[in-house]
Amino acid sequence: KGLACGLALNTSLTQVNLSNNQLCGLDWRGRGTYDATGIKAIADSIAVSTSLTSLNLSENYVGPELGIAIAGALRANASLTVLDISNNNLVDSRK
Repeated sequence: KGLACGLALNTSLTQVNLSNNQLCGLDWRGRGTYDATGIKAIADSIAVSTSLTSLNLSENYVGPELGIAIAGALRANASLTVLDISNNNLVDSRK
């Protein structure tokens, strides 16, 4: 959450690469405890960021919550032009 707060308040940072950082608590093998709190906080910070133009959230194995949270953030953000959310688990496999 501290990182997300920093992203929201920073007015000069334009690019952030958070790929492969276990943002939801799972590693690439699916080990760990899933928690979408951090990714939701990052999405909230994207919504209010005025300087961020490029964000890489790839390979964090985040579930459908990422897609939902990011979609909401993008409606409010006018500066982000590059977003990489590849290699996540955006599809709800329970359906």
